[in-house]
Amino acid sequence: MQDLNSNVYALDLATGRLRWMRRFGRVDGGPNGLAAGSGRIFGNTDTSAFAVDASTGRELWRRRLTSARQPITIAPVLRGSRVYTSTTGQNPGGRGTLYALDAATGELRWRFDTIRDPWPFPREASGGGAWNPMSIDEAGRVYTGTSNPYPWGGSRAHPNGGAYRGAALYTDSLLVLGGTSGRLLWYDQ
Repeated sequence: MQDLNSNVYALDLATGRLRWMRRFGRVDGGPNGLAAGSGRIFGNTDTSAFAVDASTGRELWRRRLTSARQPITIAPVLRGSRVYTSTTGQNPGGRGTLYALDAATGELRWRFDTIRDPWPFPREASGGGAWNPMSIDEAGRVYTGTSNPYPWGGSRAHPNGGAYRGAALYTDSLLVLGGTSGRLLWYDQ
């Protein structure tokens, strides 16, 4: 399990005793969470994705993807040789970004910016990231819902959504990407 400081704990199922703990000490508002497979546990801190050995908790790799101002708050998803995660883009100027990493090494395979065009007012507008884990189908296509743009209803200077004009693609959307390429296959906003 993972706490809101990104620390990971392995408990014995029969007794509940702590088997091992890996401290990251990175405050993450969550909901975060972990993925398991191939003898590894995959997770995120607020800024990085990581893999630890499932038996010992030894860190195998850590890949910095973002800053604490544009955090990762979701559980990663493991599918085959890839780990998928996303930032939320929640602070001013923030832009949600989807990532695919190599599960063995943490090497970045692709990234997809969920905000197609520049924000017209980047000191106000933000958003568009994934707040829930992605789904991967049998063909390896990645499905994810993206969040709304911020600030809701606009701002005093730019009311009624004026901080992000028009559709603000690809916020409030279902995105479908090629799992290997990261190429946008289709979307519905």
